[in-house]
Amino acid sequence: MTKRGAMKVLICPDTERHLLLLEKHLRQEGVDVVFFKWFGRFTPYWLCRLLWLRLRGYDILNIHWIPFDGLLRMRIGKLACKALGYRMVLTVHNLAPHDVRFGNESKDRGAMAFLAAWADAIIVHCERTKDDFIQWYGNPSSPIYVSDLANYIETLQTCDDPSNARQKLGLPEDRILVFILAPCREDKGLGTYLNVVSSLSEGYVGVVAGSCGDAEMKESIEKKSAENPGKFIVRLGRLSDSALADYYAAIDIIFIPYKSNTTSGSVMEAISYGKAVVAPPLGNIPVLVHDGINGYLASTPEETISRIELIDRTTAKKMGDESLQIAKRFTWDDVAREYIEAFKQVRSD
Repeated sequence: MTKRGAMKVLICPDTERHLLLLEKHLRQEGVDVVFFKWFGRFTPYWLCRLLWLRLRGYDILNIHWIPFDGLLRMRIGKLACKALGYRMVLTVHNLAPHDVRFGNESKDRGAMAFLAAWADAIIVHCERTKDDFIQWYGNPSSPIYVSDLANYIETLQTCDDPSNARQKLGLPEDRILVFILAPCREDKGLGTYLNVVSSLSEGYVGVVAGSCGDAEMKESIEKKSAENPGKFIVRLGRLSDSALADYYAAIDIIFIPYKSNTTSGSVMEAISYGKAVVAPPLGNIPVLVHDGINGYLASTPEETISRIELIDRTTAKKMGDESLQIAKRFTWDDVAREYIEAFKQVRSD
């Protein structure tokens, strides 16, 4: 229950699992939280909602991603928030949008720079991102706080026994399974995954499962699988939470070959499930994957192949146990308190 006189915060948008976790733990700390879903095309509606919420005492807007569909609405949003007395805290999950949002990459960077200039405080998820943000956008006049992305453990389905999960999914018992969730974006490195797995020695099999709405990506998965009989198990289609938990229980290694990355929720999910991870040393990944401890950091396909082939099933289990211990260090209780400190600071300025 929210305490009388509590800090009142809007979080925008509401589409990500980690934002639901942030909301939950802020509420446990006594913060009154409302989701402000989007600054969409129906501008009068969200302007009225901003006014109504401000009259109810909400005075902090915490923006994640870029919840605008145009530069004009960004300007209107900033002017309205400034006029109404909102303090804006920007959480930087990515240095720029995953996909082009405003016409080209240069305009996307311009949109992020606009948000950074608007923000009264900026939150990033590791020191490396703080340094990269300053390199990309210059040293902002507002303070930059570092608050880790926390684990997903409390949201995950309970995993079945690995052997039972393999039987349920029809996966071979005598193979080392290298998993990737069917990607929806080019920056997730599908081509690298397919080429690396194709080159692994006998005994290693790639498992690609999940929704893939991109026709070209789907075609490349099916083509590579046909060219390498027995090397891939492909199960494209929507996965329920319980089915996803079965795949995480069954497989040995999560291979996440990002081309670019600032903050990886996928790696956090993998270690929260207690799995060995192989990934490139981008963004916050080195904070989560400790080379040789709970997986490997690898920059090239050749290096990746050699690292994966160091992991047998016994090693994968040991690394997975280490992953879970690492994930447990990143708690939402700590994150909520760190956000509250940032919120307090911007209110006192």
